[in-house]
Amino acid sequence: QFGLALNAGDLPQAGVLLAELVAMHPDREAEALADLPALLAGEIKGHPERLALLDPLAERYAGWAEFHYARARLALLAGDIPQARAAVERARKLAPDWYRVQALAAQIQIQQGNAEGGLAQLRALVRKHGDDQGLRLDEARLLLQLGRLEEAAWAFEQLLQVAPGQPEALYALGLLKLEAGDDDAAFDYLTRLATSGAHQ
Repeated sequence: QFGLALNAGDLPQAGVLLAELVAMHPDREAEALADLPALLAGEIKGHPERLALLDPLAERYAGWAEFHYARARLALLAGDIPQARAAVERARKLAPDWYRVQALAAQIQIQQGNAEGGLAQLRALVRKHGDDQGLRLDEARLLLQLGRLEEAAWAFEQLLQVAPGQPEALYALGLLKLEAGDDDAAFDYLTRLATSGAHQ
């Protein structure tokens, strides 16, 4: 029903249904909120108007850092930097020691033009929480977006040290090696991707 309402453009109804899905298992609400960016990324990326989907959750979860973190991450994907900044600041007040919120704040800094300051903060968090695959992936993606290809390749390679079969890292490194003219390395990465069973 959620998908049908969203595809029909009925954002208020889709938002109500989304809130019901999150509240379905009271003992897992925090986890469900934290999963919202992965669930909605494809629907919201580049569509800031669809952030209205989150409005029905805003009152119920006003005091939940997980909600504001999800809202900030989705707002960043949608390209609504002011909303992302406001949401991440709220999340930081609620959970000042949560490193994922700190990492997201660093990413927002980068999108606002402070690339060096944001990257320095993000890299410090990666050094401290190096086992977090999502954090390493965020670092590599940002470096790729900034056109810092050698640094991005290094970051993807570091991610593979933690998660050898990570498909996005294998794919990105395959393309980066092709662009660099290293066909043998590109073939190796893309073969590993094809045999991992994780590609689509």
